[in-house]
Parts: sequence; C-alpha cells; structure tokens
Amino acid sequence: MKGKLCFFVAIFFAIQLNAQNNVNQEEQEEIKEKRIVHQIGFQANALISQLIPFDPNTLPNNVNPYIIYYSFNSAKSGWGFRTGGGLVLEKNATNDGITARKINNNKWGFRIGVEKQFRLSERWTTGAGFDLLYQTDKQITKTVTESFIKATSEINSNTTQFGGGLMGWIRFAISKNILLGTEASFYYLTGSNRLITRTTQEGQGFPFTETKTDDKFDISNGNFNVPLTLYVLVRF
Repeated sequence: MKGKLCFFVAIFFAIQLNAQNNVNQEEQEEIKEKRIVHQIGFQANALISQLIPFDPNTLPNNVNPYIIYYSFNSAKSGWGFRTGGGLVLEKNATNDGITARKINNNKWGFRIGVEKQFRLSERWTTGAGFDLLYQTDKQITKTVTESFIKATSEINSNTTQFGGGLMGWIRFAISKNILLGTEASFYYLTGSNRLITRTTQEGQGFPFTETKTDDKFDISNGNFNVPLTLYVLVRF
C-alpha cells in the first residue's frame, strides 16, 4: 500500500513539474514573439516598510531618487532605452515654546539612458547601460526664536546638478508579467548650490536689525549607489 502511495505521489509531482516547465516555455515563447518588450515599475521600499515593521535605525539609507521606472527593449537583441524620475516633498515642523522651526524640502530627479538586457535563465534577467541625469534640491528652513528678543532666520538652499554614469540591474520574474528587481549605479554629478540667508532681530528696547547673505558654490561628486532599492515591475 505504501509503495502504491509513493508511486502516485511521484506521478503527481512529475505532472506538476512538467506543467510548470510547459508554462515557463510558453512564457518564453510569447516573449520571443514580441518585437518590443516594455517594462514599467515603481520603488517598493516604502510599501515594504509599511507592511513589515522594521526598526528604522537599522535600515540602510535608500538614496535612489528615481521612484518611477520605464524601459523598452528589443526582444531579439536586448538593446533598448530607459528613463525614470521622482519627486519628493518633505515638510517638518517643531516648536518647543521658545523656538519654532519649519523645513520644506523639494527634491526632483530625472534620468534617461540606453541599456543592454541579458537573459540568465527562464526567470532571471540582468542588464547594464549608461544614463544621463538631472537633479534639483530646494530646501527652505525658517527658525523663529522668541525670548527677550525675537530672532528670525530663513535659509534658502537651491542645488542643481547634472551628469551621467553607468548602471546595472538584475530581476526575477514572479510570473509572466510581474518582476522584482534591484539595481546598482555609479553616477558623477556636477553643478552649483545657491545659499541665501536672511536673519532679523527685534524686541523691546532693541533696534531692528537685518542681515542677508547670498553665496553660490560649485559642487561635484561621484556616488556609488549599492542595490538597496527594490522595484516592482510590470512587463508587457
């Protein structure tokens, strides 16, 4: 009886394995028949952090500003184009009864490039390419302190950078149309930062005073982004 049961279990798993192989082959044949393969995706780091309670102090800092991703590639050669962008709006306010501080930060990034896609297996693909980039970072910090005198400070920082560099990615196909992937890149950026600072002081028995500075700095840096960003992509 046990021998017959093992025999039927083995037959069942063999049928399931053969069916899965047939599905994988059908997926690959359908992809090969296409002339152009499109992929669109978004960063899933924030979503995962909401679903799984991690300690934020132990998580590595994800600095990839490109929240949205899109690419189209030749199904035959693997060559294609890619683009991505992201907008981050941050507001923070604190007030301890003496000092009130408000911070508004707007970050925007855009990239476009060319890439070559390679198939590693039925489920795994990888790719590499070159991107051109443009980024802006605008931050306004206003601080008001009220004690014997009222002191107000407003710092306006505006950073603009452009550049380019190499990138590489790897993805795993959960199904025919849904993929998970991550990427690494090395980008070199150059640009400028304009820093405008305005401070005022006034109070009973004190004259009103105001100072203002306007400085501009040239900046350049090379950044290596390790594969910390997880993308969920739809292939069609």
